[in-house]
Amino acid sequence: MSIEGFAPIPGEKIPLLLEVLSKRLPSSANLWNMVKLLNDRRYSSHLTTTFFSYNDTIDDESLLFAIQQKEFSIETGEAVTVSGPKNLMNVTERMTKAFEEAFNWAVDIYFCAVDEDLVNHMKIPEMCSRNGSLVHIDPCYMYYYEIEKALKLDLNKYSGVIVSPLAPSEAKIVTDSWKFSGPGTLERMEDCIKTIGSAGLYVQSENKGKILASWVAVSHIGTINALHTHVDYRRRGYAKIVMEAVSRYAADDGLIPNVQIQLENEASKALMEQLDIFNMELQYG
Repeated sequence: MSIEGFAPIPGEKIPLLLEVLSKRLPSSANLWNMVKLLNDRRYSSHLTTTFFSYNDTIDDESLLFAIQQKEFSIETGEAVTVSGPKNLMNVTERMTKAFEEAFNWAVDIYFCAVDEDLVNHMKIPEMCSRNGSLVHIDPCYMYYYEIEKALKLDLNKYSGVIVSPLAPSEAKIVTDSWKFSGPGTLERMEDCIKTIGSAGLYVQSENKGKILASWVAVSHIGTINALHTHVDYRRRGYAKIVMEAVSRYAADDGLIPNVQIQLENEASKALMEQLDIFNMELQYG
């Protein structure tokens, strides 16, 4: 069944979808990761992820997107990730109109990690304003790490600390320090840690035992977020270590490590440059 010119992509065409998205990297990293996560059955029952192509065509000139429906006890809505062709003139007005008509604008919709040129070409902010209320536009730098390089990261080189994935029970520590937390975030974060990915750095204390000092998680759309180091353990390079760890874990799972950082977040941008592992381009969150 098609949605006004857009048709859900059937399972047998997923390899072709990945082939097309691989030619569009790095801007297609999040859509690539979502395809990999669905294909590997990593998503929980709280999420329904569907990929669409225009007129059932998947090639280098296709407009491709995913709708991820969230059904948690408190938090609902849809996350949308889009990938367009290099030649944006192939994204016609008719195609853009069909794209606009593909959504249920009565629910909360979050456009995630969409390339700046594509946002402007399709006039997505104006589209949101026409169909409801445009709450927030968040220009970000996307930093990404090539899988081949991430697979070479040696996580055994660190001494005096313990590095491992987080436990779902530690989700509250993550959400309590995350500025984007809101109603329902804790349940979603627990699900991310359990099914998608994370990394934590622990230090050993004589009095308190093993203490979580720095942490980061991977979201359902395949982007790294919620990086934080406890105030008592800053300036020791721990954030760098957990970023390297989560990148290695993601690459081990066939995902492309990537992170969106707000333009004004100088500390995080400096960290990415210090890591010297990520390349950069501009996107909108």
